[in-house]
Amino acid sequence: MRSPTTALVLWVGLFACVPRRADEGTPPPMATLTGIRLLYYQGAELAAAGVATQVTYERSQGDFVASEVTLRFPSRREQPNSPGPAAGGMELRAPTVTGNLTHKQADGSGGTVLRTGSGIVARTERAHLDGLAMRANGKDPVWIETPAHALRAGGFSVQIGQEDFEFDPPVSVSSPSHGGGPDGGVQANSARMPILIDSDKLRFEGKKQQALWYGHVKVVRGTTHLSCDRMLSHYTKTQEITRVECDGNVEVTDGDKWARGKHADFDNLTGILVVTGSPEAKQGANHVRGTQVTFNVDKDTIEVENASAQVESTPQGTPAVPKPEPKKEKSPR
Repeated sequence: MRSPTTALVLWVGLFACVPRRADEGTPPPMATLTGIRLLYYQGAELAAAGVATQVTYERSQGDFVASEVTLRFPSRREQPNSPGPAAGGMELRAPTVTGNLTHKQADGSGGTVLRTGSGIVARTERAHLDGLAMRANGKDPVWIETPAHALRAGGFSVQIGQEDFEFDPPVSVSSPSHGGGPDGGVQANSARMPILIDSDKLRFEGKKQQALWYGHVKVVRGTTHLSCDRMLSHYTKTQEITRVECDGNVEVTDGDKWARGKHADFDNLTGILVVTGSPEAKQGANHVRGTQVTFNVDKDTIEVENASAQVESTPQGTPAVPKPEPKKEKSPR
């Protein structure tokens, strides 16, 4: 994300320079300042603070170019001048920022970096900052690192000062140090076992400690594969996944075990995955329906509540006689 935000701060910093004396005459159309401290106020509140090594400003149109820009947006209860990005705040860095002070729009380039207090780091070549809406976005590929993730996406959008990111497709693994599957995905650490997640679109909600995954969602944990239309994942403060909730066309496979339904709830700490919404399950030749299918992925068992057996035909067309099914079926792999 880019430091286009500087545009807003420059607007205050440049106009806060030493006033011109009456006998100095008309100032030149271009002004170049070095060692600039950037301050941006919203009303009486200091909303951002930062620095730039140099700023060149065109007086008549309000265009500017700034170099080596660092700008920090704190949370409402924090002071902008405190060291480092604080929890809930953001820090933007860019080698070059160009923009217009009148329209409060700017673009960072040359490798823009956004950091949040919770440990999210996003890197992209170019990004745009809308100073009126206080929102940054980019259409270039973006690489994101968190304490539990390493991923890349086709673009991003974020509200400045918050930790709600939206990542555009394709979303895939970006850091070899975090592993990943052969078809790409996001490697997420957990207290129990790493989870690989792949989807078309992703939205991080940092303050809620959750993420929303949309479109062709695929989850891999050990030998368990889960797919659905959309998923909500929950995190600890260190961003380890503790639970995922899947909705729409849910399908689960684990070895010779298979289940399908409308909703799935997976507790990553206990390894228990529950499928509901007209669920059905198979293991080998056994095919049953019930009200709830429960996988214990760590113990390799499957249970079906209120189970009723389904008759399947053999390859010769003779109906196979299913084994008697209890009300709750439990079978090891």
